Amino acid sequence: MTATSIRNLTFLDGLNENQREAVTAPASGRLQIIAGPGTGKTKVLTSRVAYLLLVEKIRPEHIIVTTFTKKAANELVDRLGSLLKSHTEIKVSNLLVGTFHSLCYRIIKKFGSKIGVSGYTVADERDKDHLLRELLEKDLSGEAIGYIKDAPREEILFLASNKKNDKYYGIDINKLKRQISKLKSQGISPESYTNVKGCNKCLQLLYSAYQSKLAEEKKLDFDDCLLTCYNLVTKFPVLHFVKHVLVDEFQDTNDIQLRLMYQFATGNITDPKFQHNVTIVGDPDQSIYAFRDAQAKNFGLMLDHYKRLDLACGVIALNQNYRSTNDILQVSEKLMRQQQDRQVKDLVSQFKDSVKPVYKCLLSAKQEAKWIAYQIEFLLKLPHSMIKPNDIAILFRAAFQTRAVEAELVKRKVPYFMIRGKAFWERKEVVSIIDYLRVCGDENDRISIFRTLNFPKRGLGDKTLQSIDDIVMSGKRSGFTAYQTLKALSMDKLSSLKLPHRARNSVAKYVQMIDEARKILNKMEPSCTDRERTAFAIELFELVYQESGLKVEFSSDEEKALNIEEVKNQFVSFEPQDETFIGNTDDSQASDDRNFIVQFVESVGLYATDDKDDENSNKPKVSLSTIHGSKGLEWPVVFVPGLSEGLLPAGFAMYGSDSKDAVDEERRCFYVACTRAKVLLYISAYKESASSSSSWRQQIDSESRFVTKLNDLKAFDTVQTALKTPKGFQKLCSMLGITYDSSIDGELEQLFQSYAKNWDIYSNDDTFEATISPEDAMSVGFAKASGLSQDLNLKKRKLDYEAEPFIRQQPKPQSQRQVGDLRNDSYLGEDPVVFLSSTKINKAPNTGVNKAPSTAVNKAFNAKSNKAPPYVPQRRSKSTALGVKR
Repeated sequence: MTATSIRNLTFLDGLNENQREAVTAPASGRLQIIAGPGTGKTKVLTSRVAYLLLVEKIRPEHIIVTTFTKKAANELVDRLGSLLKSHTEIKVSNLLVGTFHSLCYRIIKKFGSKIGVSGYTVADERDKDHLLRELLEKDLSGEAIGYIKDAPREEILFLASNKKNDKYYGIDINKLKRQISKLKSQGISPESYTNVKGCNKCLQLLYSAYQSKLAEEKKLDFDDCLLTCYNLVTKFPVLHFVKHVLVDEFQDTNDIQLRLMYQFATGNITDPKFQHNVTIVGDPDQSIYAFRDAQAKNFGLMLDHYKRLDLACGVIALNQNYRSTNDILQVSEKLMRQQQDRQVKDLVSQFKDSVKPVYKCLLSAKQEAKWIAYQIEFLLKLPHSMIKPNDIAILFRAAFQTRAVEAELVKRKVPYFMIRGKAFWERKEVVSIIDYLRVCGDENDRISIFRTLNFPKRGLGDKTLQSIDDIVMSGKRSGFTAYQTLKALSMDKLSSLKLPHRARNSVAKYVQMIDEARKILNKMEPSCTDRERTAFAIELFELVYQESGLKVEFSSDEEKALNIEEVKNQFVSFEPQDETFIGNTDDSQASDDRNFIVQFVESVGLYATDDKDDENSNKPKVSLSTIHGSKGLEWPVVFVPGLSEGLLPAGFAMYGSDSKDAVDEERRCFYVACTRAKVLLYISAYKESASSSSSWRQQIDSESRFVTKLNDLKAFDTVQTALKTPKGFQKLCSMLGITYDSSIDGELEQLFQSYAKNWDIYSNDDTFEATISPEDAMSVGFAKASGLSQDLNLKKRKLDYEAEPFIRQQPKPQSQRQVGDLRNDSYLGEDPVVFLSSTKINKAPNTGVNKAPSTAVNKAFNAKSNKAPPYVPQRRSKSTALGVKR
């Protein structure tokens, strides 16, 4: 393509200088794109792929793109489809795009026979728990049991349970899972672990036994998808056709993913031009997944790796920020400059106006929650609904911190929801129907049979259920599928176990359900039309739902029934992907003989990693999220509470052996939270008095080291200047793209004065609604009269203050230092305080609370102009309850 025709590529027109340089870098080479928050990372990555396809003429099947989530992969493909809609000769669907796990599993399915893992399915987290429990209860060898029982305390301490646990030899299953996962993320197999310096023999024995159980079940856990694929591609050049590899969210990659990237990009030994060609996109300042073994140092490791190969690696930083105001960027950068050995960034905001972030230190978690609720109430009551609930997010370091704020929002009737709370696919009713589908789709799924055989109850006792499972396991070892053994058992054809008449009938009915389901499943041939496949899917799902007994089990619970209906919708609308084609290699490839159910279940386990959106996300609600859950999202207004020592940074980070690295990661968490804000940023902390602190935990008595240093640099205001004077308010309107009329200055000044004065009353006087003066009621009623809080029809979140003590929901602290992570139950059980109760206020004579807001104020705002500046992403979309995606 000529220089002239390159200039005609319309997708290059909207790029700034650095973005354009990154997009148009030669395909033959290595490139790091350092993309800070709000710098257009997704746009650059998409445009880069389009450039490789159109200008460099690389075929889509020769490009690998890894993303952090399935949602991101889908978004990239959709954007590419729009960019390339006029280039019908390019089949975007042939791109090898997805998460590392999904791509690796796809490669294993095609070429796994080369290393003896043909026909393996994926073990989810529940399968792992089941196998580890079995292992510790009955499958450990005598040698392993003897060693674990006599192992030195220091050798088993990091696996030990906090409670007496003779059943599992004192081992905590979650700790064991974590240690095994950590080894796999480092590319260490059970065999190679024995040669690692400092090898823990106890862990080695358990790791080896666990892998044997996985192999016996013909399953790979999620970590195995990466490690097994790495072993495959290092031994066999099955990806020799790949000409370029792109990795998104590079700061979230671990060691094995970094090594996989090197292998994916190895290319063909006969074509040096397309060897070691990689583009990575990421930001080391946003690396906050060390608990998943992500490594911020991978940026440096990549540079060193290619330097050893005598290959240059370019670095381009994106410095134009399209999300946040200048003051938010300055605070964020000053924060990160506290970290040693970090490259300085100079992000330039595209906003013309800016106000400083606000910082407030309160006297307790409860008072901090009241302060947040007070600010939100006022923002929601600004004229013309210029800020809506879905424009606001509250971001917490840990999920348990939400309870004080939730309690206050409920009192104030402020609608909210939790982002990525309990995942949809982890709910009891959802996993139950998925397990039944697994049983019908996979004859060898012994674990799902064990979980479903007596749920709902079929009159099988625990001993009978265990005996059946033992027989099924024995049958598998003899070459029979789990289903075949179960069917023989139901027909009384096995001499090794004779079931009572009632139990045998229950098993026979269970097997009959599987038989009927498989008859329908066998009709779902690839040659079926979409209409036929849909009809069969509906019939199959309804049969399983009815005959399993789940329909009766969950029919009385409307929410559970609706969740099952959602699974049905996903099942019926699922379109199996043709994954038999990878590249244009001539190597033999296994045929994809998975049936419809198996493909659907695998899409849920490996690919559908994003949680289902809030069921009422079409209703405006304030978003509550952990900082980790907020990554990739943005809001006009963000609150970050808990900037106290022991909360952020968390207690465990301050006192561990690697405290410097841990505190650096905590700082990056704070950085990520701050950079989610577009216009207004509120930061808060609290310091308790000794009398208000609970006896079981360490007192929160100092502000976070992060904010004290920023305070010294005068990075914050103590009040929100955008809501202090008409001039500040004019800036806010400008930042939100709203036309402002100075004729309302006088009314605004009165409003802001009342706002400042009433906080003291609100925070200290629980009877504020009874003592408020008519003048103050009038000013606060400025927006109350809009009826916003009454019309939102908030469905209150049930907060149980008495049935479950808060401490039981948190990890049991192992030491006084770790206690600092558990915050705060001091407000539990207290009587809710109602601020501006509508019943009491409406009784106040001549308050004017039921009057509409000032006509002059309303006329001063032009609704049609309520748009963001052209360089800012659209303020609201269908998914605004989840923030606005980059």
